[in-house]
Amino acid sequence: MMVLGAVLCRQALAEVTPHEKEKLKVKFIGVTFKVLAKVYTATTDIEKLKSKNIKAIDKMPDAKFRKRYAGYFGLFKNLPQRYIDEYKLTEHMSKQQAVDGIRSLDKRKIYQIINAIPNTTIAESFSTYLRSKKEAEANGKKSDGLMGHINNVWKDALNNIEGNAKEEPGPDRAT
Repeated sequence: MMVLGAVLCRQALAEVTPHEKEKLKVKFIGVTFKVLAKVYTATTDIEKLKSKNIKAIDKMPDAKFRKRYAGYFGLFKNLPQRYIDEYKLTEHMSKQQAVDGIRSLDKRKIYQIINAIPNTTIAESFSTYLRSKKEAEANGKKSDGLMGHINNVWKDALNNIEGNAKEEPGPDRAT
């Protein structure tokens, strides 16, 4: 039965235009990352994670915070305006604004934010990661940034599900 499904799916994709294939690819990448993010959220002690991240931000030098936040802002700026306004997301957010935003989160709000991230933003970020990985490998460097982080998130989620929870990743592991 699965073989028949695979053959039919492959046949159907052969008849899809390149534009439709690209749309399917973007949706697939976006949905996959959203599912991973939701699994992680569902299996994580959010209050403990918030506390750890707030402490890490408080201890972080301003220059390091600005650099790290700039990377996150590339994703945040594509959220619907409602979330940008609600969480006061600006290009030059202060550490205190970030802490206040983190404090206001709960699992329901996190799920809403995950759902609001456009699939195109996720797919573009993933493509950027793949390009940088290829460039790093071409220059003889090992780069496991995004995929390494996804691997850590997935392992943490599985550990939480199995009841073997380890310490949640904080901002220092999220690159």
